[in-house]
Amino acid sequence: MSKRPIDILIMENVKKIREEKGIGPKQLSLGAGYYGELVNHVENPERNEKYNIYHLNDFAKFMNCSIKDFIPDNPV
Repeated sequence: MSKRPIDILIMENVKKIREEKGIGPKQLSLGAGYYGELVNHVENPERNEKYNIYHLNDFAKFMNCSIKDFIPDNPV
């Protein structure tokens, strides 16, 4: 199953916050307790990996932000 618009928007929001905080993809993956390539795989448009609610929760804890920062206010 390919990435849907909501998946892409969430990925972009995670990436934006990650980059603003100066956190690399591998650092986020490992810091949140996942395998080192998770973020790289999700950010790669050629791959079908997506974030789930558990990833987002753990990323928010690691980056000291709200899980709401990753999710759009309005439906996509």
